[in-house]
Amino acid sequence: MKLHALPIDCVRLFESMERSFAMILFRPDTTVLWANDAFLHTMGYTEQQVIGISHRQFCLPEYANSYAYTEFWNRLKSKQPFYGTVQRVTRHGKHIWLEALYAPVLDANGEVEAIFKLATDVTDRQNTLNDEFASLLEEMNASTNDIHQTSQLIHEHLQLLSQKAERVSKSTEQIQSVISFVKDIAMQSNLLGLNAAIEAARAGEHGRGFAIVAEEVRKMAEKSKTSAEDISEQLNHITSSVLEMVHMLEEVAEKINNSTEAIDELHQVQQHMVKITDKLTKLL
Repeated sequence: MKLHALPIDCVRLFESMERSFAMILFRPDTTVLWANDAFLHTMGYTEQQVIGISHRQFCLPEYANSYAYTEFWNRLKSKQPFYGTVQRVTRHGKHIWLEALYAPVLDANGEVEAIFKLATDVTDRQNTLNDEFASLLEEMNASTNDIHQTSQLIHEHLQLLSQKAERVSKSTEQIQSVISFVKDIAMQSNLLGLNAAIEAARAGEHGRGFAIVAEEVRKMAEKSKTSAEDISEQLNHITSSVLEMVHMLEEVAEKINNSTEAIDELHQVQQHMVKITDKLTKLL
């Protein structure tokens, strides 16, 4: 719709906008042509002080001297409008936030003859958002630090348990060797007892006492063998359980280690977010 076809007077429309928004007009070389009272009040300037100064004077030095600032004006001069929340500096050095629209104004030939800016002071809202975001990052950082420390402690304890379990496994293997040796002795003692009984039987009446001793040796050897076999079976169960526990501990340790790495990555992302937020705060 053409402006002359609007159902209300354009002058009254502009006056209404001027009462509601901070407004300023720039030349394509970034110098100020005109500013309304709302803009002058917001930025702390008088009309005489603001006319002819460069737009970069309203910006933080880091941004005004950056490549991003040059590109910002190049896009405006290429007829590309901009809308967003920007940080600016008042004449007294106070940092404020503006929700702003930069719109290229074209002449009769379609060339950019001025840049019109319409803005609203949103400093309180932006500061609240920044504070909440910073608080959230701080809480997330503290939480991940606690989780990281706890996971590291669990990982260290699991390693110690795994080492102790391996030592128990080795000890049971050594005991098994001793039991095997005891079983061999018991078998040999049993054979000796049988041989002694045979010899005692051959000796007749004279070998009766020796036969009794040989029988006791044989019985004791049999009991030693049975006990050794029972202990060996129990140790086999213990060894199997220990090995299973070691395997489970290794799996848990691996998962904890993966979790620790994930938490480290999350912590790095959070630190990166803090740095980016800080840079954006300085540049906008």
